[in-house]
Amino acid sequence: MNKFVLHQVLRRKWEICVRHIPRTLNGVADHMTKCADISSSLIRLFRSPPTSIMNLLRRDRNMSIYS
Repeated sequence: MNKFVLHQVLRRKWEICVRHIPRTLNGVADHMTKCADISSSLIRLFRSPPTSIMNLLRRDRNMSIYS
């Protein structure tokens, strides 16, 4: 998301909480961004998680962002 769009969203009268979650605590998101096709503007929807992230889902579920 570019800065202008983010700025426009944050200016609205919404209650927004922005939190940074390190890659080490969100392996699924990190893996999915590395697998993304940056040359395509299409959105890819998954009906179920790709097999390549099943172990990461289990690991992320057991991680805490508060520790």
